[in-house]
Amino acid sequence: MASIPRLEINDFLPRFQLLNQHGRVSDLFRHALGKPILLAVLRGTPGPAESELLRGFAAEAERLAPLAHLMMISDRPAAETAQLAADFGFDFPVMSDEAGQMTALLPQDALPPPVALCFLLTDANRRVLEILPSAGGVEVLASLAAKLTAAAAGPAEIVRPLAPVLYLPRVLDPAQCRSLIELYHSGGNTPTGIKRSTDEQLGGFQNKDVKIRRDHVITDPARARALGDIVGKRVVPEIFKAFSFRVKYVKEFKIGRYGADDKGFFRPHRDNYGERGGRRFAMSLNLNSEDYEGGNLTFPEYGPALYRPGSGDAVVFSCYLVHEALPVTRGARYVLLTFFYGEEGEGDGGQGGPPPQT
Repeated sequence: MASIPRLEINDFLPRFQLLNQHGRVSDLFRHALGKPILLAVLRGTPGPAESELLRGFAAEAERLAPLAHLMMISDRPAAETAQLAADFGFDFPVMSDEAGQMTALLPQDALPPPVALCFLLTDANRRVLEILPSAGGVEVLASLAAKLTAAAAGPAEIVRPLAPVLYLPRVLDPAQCRSLIELYHSGGNTPTGIKRSTDEQLGGFQNKDVKIRRDHVITDPARARALGDIVGKRVVPEIFKAFSFRVKYVKEFKIGRYGADDKGFFRPHRDNYGERGGRRFAMSLNLNSEDYEGGNLTFPEYGPALYRPGSGDAVVFSCYLVHEALPVTRGARYVLLTFFYGEEGEGDGGQGGPPPQT
């Protein structure tokens, strides 16, 4: 497992390959197949408190197994880990991480030395929802069981035809969303237009019959780098998984505002018309979904469905898809926007029609 920063809530649980109690390799990517993950992480040899909680985990395993993939990682050698699994009767993967790769990824307060146990809960897509130290005792397990039961409640829905877009929840947290809206107002903003030629600067051609939006381009290096780090670990891997596309670089970030005061909108358009256009995927991340009406995204080639990501949620889609931002009728919609590119130097191609609108 490559060295990466410590895990935070909403990060993806990294893919690990570790020896389990049977001497075989357990691979997270192969083992986690569409259910939440409940992972216990143990550092050191369990004492009385940790042992009590592990016995509770074993007792709950049969009830929780239909709701989540259960796993455990210990930093003990393989032989000790196998004995641990046998002592507590765990029949789910219990893995040896003698190098301490997983414990090094956890927040420092999750596993206070010298002996500690914590639990990680993820959603079905390996996004970390909770990191709970064992200090709460058996109530920790009760809380996790309640969350898993609630998440599993209700029948599955049959959906109508949908556009081939990727919906990513919780890319940014509420504080990050508010901070970007504040930056939009404090940092200045300008009306943006559309391109008439591939080398024309953004905003060079205003056409209020096509687009009404004001943008703030994020130029502060620290802010751009922080956003790039978040997108790099929460969005880019999902683009590869969903579309088998390797992002080579990310366009600048901009904060857009569609306001009801001028009925902000962007008529149906494509962001890329050429066969080998540099822009390959677009990201639209809502910053304040609860504060406006109208302003939904639609992909008319694939039906009338309306897309309205929650605050902090993003949709990612191919720049070849026709899409539209409908007029805002109340309040103002703030959105973080960027494009993802493939091989540098591909350009916009000029292969298949007029240049893209931005």
